[in-house]
Amino acid sequence: MSAAAAHLRQELFEGKFAIGGHRGSGMNILGTAHPLTAQYHKLHPTNLAIRENTVPSFQRAAGNGASFVEFDVQVTKDKVPVIWHDDQVCFRQGEAQVQQRPVSSFAASEFTSLRRADSPVQLVRRKITAAGFSDTEFDDWTVETEAPLPTLTELLQTVPESIGFDLEVKMTTPSAQLATEPEEIDRVVQPILSVVLQARQHSFRKMLFSSFDPEVCQALRERQQDVPVFLLSTGPISLKPHSDQRRNTVSAAIDWARKADLQGLVLDSSCFKTEPDAPRAAEQLGLVTLTYGIANNVPEWIQHQRQLGVAAVVTDNLPVIVQSASS
Repeated sequence: MSAAAAHLRQELFEGKFAIGGHRGSGMNILGTAHPLTAQYHKLHPTNLAIRENTVPSFQRAAGNGASFVEFDVQVTKDKVPVIWHDDQVCFRQGEAQVQQRPVSSFAASEFTSLRRADSPVQLVRRKITAAGFSDTEFDDWTVETEAPLPTLTELLQTVPESIGFDLEVKMTTPSAQLATEPEEIDRVVQPILSVVLQARQHSFRKMLFSSFDPEVCQALRERQQDVPVFLLSTGPISLKPHSDQRRNTVSAAIDWARKADLQGLVLDSSCFKTEPDAPRAAEQLGLVTLTYGIANNVPEWIQHQRQLGVAAVVTDNLPVIVQSASS
């Protein structure tokens, strides 16, 4: 393990990344670039104050007390890392039918111009039904204040260095496919690493990588030694379990992260309702546990995770969680 990774692990366990200088919680609280949107991942609102994953939304998260911000990075067809959460970009122009395209089908200039002031494109999101996300029904996706869709380079240049980054490397490999093809891993990982490692030559920003794709985590770990790498896993609660057990079985995730020499895991905290010993089991193997999920918008559940040995939590409900941790 590199000295930088070991230092990050120590700081996480000691709570030194805790928000706003308040370390009473003994736990780091990571914001997201989804501005004040509780329960975003399952019940996304259709009207927000600021478009998510834009520079103003990062500034909002920082202003609400986050020392770290979590976001998803994808790569365009001309090999430019950009910030986008969903698997598809869904949009319409005028009365035309909704188009659904992956980020990899856009050139960077085309992607970033989607939110240009004179753009005729209207972004939409798949409607949420009882069975999950619909493929045929859509909600308008409007915000009070628009902002350009940024590249990773732009974020690194414009967001203050005091704000750490949790870069989730987003892969859209179908769940029925056991492993991502090596060519696709290279297509995504190499441009992201190039931008990050270039930025680190003149920046002291704290950063970590995370991904649901184990092979992506392994590639990130093998190709650099300074930025810690964490495996994301849903645990057993996923609505659409993946065929790769490392993605939805906590024990398999812990075992593989140790064998791959990763620094830790990011788990859906709801899995601790049935597997409360997981954070301590991971810690005994030298792994740091971070969490995400809807349950992380509840202050009492955050405090309970601290007792379980969780080092840091990602939450959308930042102001409430910050106030609770600081009291």
